[in-house]
Amino acid sequence: MLLASVLILARQFTSPYFPSCVVDDSILQMSWVRQFAQILGEGTWLPRWLPHSNGGYGSPIFTFYSPLVYYVTASLYWGTKSVVLSMKLVRFLGLFLSGLAMFTYAGALTSRKLALLVSLVYLVIPFHVLDISYWSLYAEPWAWIWFPLILIFLRNLLASEERKILHLTGFSLSYSSSLCLHV
Repeated sequence: MLLASVLILARQFTSPYFPSCVVDDSILQMSWVRQFAQILGEGTWLPRWLPHSNGGYGSPIFTFYSPLVYYVTASLYWGTKSVVLSMKLVRFLGLFLSGLAMFTYAGALTSRKLALLVSLVYLVIPFHVLDISYWSLYAEPWAWIWFPLILIFLRNLLASEERKILHLTGFSLSYSSSLCLHV
């Protein structure tokens, strides 16, 4: 899964910018990441207003745009001091963790070998590859993490009387995390 994730994103990491062919709002996203991290660092736990957007007039972007991926990116940005590198790492982590989540889900249903195959197929399905390398959409790879986890916890919640609270909590957190990523 790690190798598949690296190969899918190789073009992203070998370029100093975000290579994309059709839709690329990376410049906009870079501005949002920088402002989000700055405002978060100033103590506002949910930055809703980005004061430097739109030529300095500001934008209420996080009033309606899902912020979870920006929290992750801000923490990496503080560590790397590079907006571009932190965004590339977030894309990589989203893709890799989605494969890991699918491996966990498939592993609960079948053998480890078949679960590995299922997770690799999940990583390389054309939509995921196009989303990452062609359209360069930002929050979606992180949304892919939660679908297998939602299914795992829902399956366990419905199938077993044991640890109901744990499975309900896992289901609730997975579902709400998916909403906080891509609504």
